[in-house]
Amino acid sequence: PPNPWALQILYGNHQLQQALERYSLAKLKEALPLVQERYPGSKPKALTKKGIATYIASQLTATQ
Repeated sequence: PPNPWALQILYGNHQLQQALERYSLAKLKEALPLVQERYPGSKPKALTKKGIATYIASQLTATQ
């Protein structure tokens, strides 16, 4: 699965969501548990490609 934290370092907060959206829905679903493990109780609003990418980007950038 894509490593959201590595993508954040590589692309920065302002391009993170766009970088995530380059991955397939299947790959984003594989990355989802990694983010949810770090942010328990959180979940995407929709299990779509855009929904998961938005969720991951918002979780990673909210604490900065």
